[in-house]
Amino acid sequence: MISVAAILAGGKGARLLPRSGKLPKCLMEFGGKPFILHQIDWLIDQGIAKVFVCTGYKHELIESFLSDQHYLKDLVTCSREPNALGTAGAIKYLIETKQLNGSILIVNGDTFFNFKLDQKLIMDKLNSYQALIWVSKIQEIGRFAQITVEGDKVTKYREKEECDGEHSSCGCYVFDCRQVSAVVDQISSLEEDFLPGLVRNQKLGCIKIGANGFYDFGTVESFDQLLVSSNNWISK
Repeated sequence: MISVAAILAGGKGARLLPRSGKLPKCLMEFGGKPFILHQIDWLIDQGIAKVFVCTGYKHELIESFLSDQHYLKDLVTCSREPNALGTAGAIKYLIETKQLNGSILIVNGDTFFNFKLDQKLIMDKLNSYQALIWVSKIQEIGRFAQITVEGDKVTKYREKEECDGEHSSCGCYVFDCRQVSAVVDQISSLEEDFLPGLVRNQKLGCIKIGANGFYDFGTVESFDQLLVSSNNWISK
């Protein structure tokens, strides 16, 4: 049973300027509240009992906002990078400083998810793989990691460049805390270092979801489109 999750919210969100202004992108509002609350609500709905928010850029704004959400006091904790560690480095830092073990769900901080976590399926696949990634049919070549799969095994992973894969990364993963701590360097990238290493060792499995299972708002164009069609993505 996956009961612990981490939200990667430490990036600068440069592709969202000038829409984001002085805010980190996880605090941009959709449907009347900052996005991070939509994401936390989704995690709660999936049975997650503890959420860590990995912060970096403008961490003080995120931490201040979450500390004001008193109903989240026992659920959400921030993990601030001491310096820029990269996405994999931030996860390693979280695991080691919070002394986490077992499996952890990792989600990108700029993505809506519209699917249910199948806990039994996750546990079954973790018997064969060290980590899992959720994938969907390619939406936009060059914007998402391009992935080739054979059955439920990831055989190729290319970060934001064209390859012969038919699937995109949805920005949702399950990792084993001990393995991350053992193999990840202090400063490293999830997308460029850790995931390709798992693929080379044939240890990355996948779970396929439909094209409407996720929505990433990490660019100005996708942000503007979300504002127009927010009712399709936001539960009110």
